[in-house]
Amino acid sequence: MGVKSNQRQALLKALKCMAYAQSEEKYMELYEKFTEMGFEKANHYFDTNWHPIRHQWVEGLKGRVGTLGNRTNNRLESVNKHVKSVVQRFSSLLQFFKDLDIAIDCTAPPCTPPAYVPGRICQIHKLEK
Repeated sequence: MGVKSNQRQALLKALKCMAYAQSEEKYMELYEKFTEMGFEKANHYFDTNWHPIRHQWVEGLKGRVGTLGNRTNNRLESVNKHVKSVVQRFSSLLQFFKDLDIAIDCTAPPCTPPAYVPGRICQIHKLEK
């Protein structure tokens, strides 16, 4: 982007400050300072790729996104564990999708009764019979 070393450090510092802003107001204040630094290419890139999704990466704004305070991949790992327990390794593509369908049915919250679909039986129900 045609930025010299000392300018690069200033840009990185400004970006880091924005990333750790604790409110929308503070972020916007830092964003204005960032745009006033006069790096058109960097500003254009930032405005196109990062500014619109600031609620996903600015610390003070992340809580507004449905993370429930969890910033790890625990939920994803849990889903992966569940799918691996139902889907057999090296199964055919057809069997994979059948097993995946069962895994999806079984991940519904326990208080929500699954909709009846003929031919679909949850793996847990198979064990009970």
